[in-house]
Amino acid sequence: GVLRLVICRQAFAHHQKLLFSAYFTRTLRREIDVIVELIAEIASQTRDPRFVPILASRLTSSGISPAERTAAIERLVQIGGSEATELLVRVFDSLTPMQQEPVLGHLWREDPARALPLAEKLVSTATAVLPPPKKPAPPSSCSEA
Repeated sequence: GVLRLVICRQAFAHHQKLLFSAYFTRTLRREIDVIVELIAEIASQTRDPRFVPILASRLTSSGISPAERTAAIERLVQIGGSEATELLVRVFDSLTPMQQEPVLGHLWREDPARALPLAEKLVSTATAVLPPPKKPAPPSSCSEA
């Protein structure tokens, strides 16, 4: 009786600790997710260069949606400065043409010498994937009498 009661209490205490640990871990993960989202929200509303590393991690994350990636690019363009510019140049080739457009606009303002080669590369790539232009139709042979 007494021994069984002691064993049951110890088992209950052990399981209670495990449950608390699991609950604490899940709660902590949720709180961290909320904090990261809050930081991203603050970063999306400021031009503070201290947010460039946070936006860089969002930009290079594999689990980020195209819309979030585009938002991070736009925020980096708005922040500007050398750190944001370096990051945008570094990831330029991995961006979609729609994402490259604001980056090129930013580079034309901040560093035109670096923008030109990227723009030329983008144009040559676009030309390579476009079908050749259609030949114009021959003029009509109808004559007026």
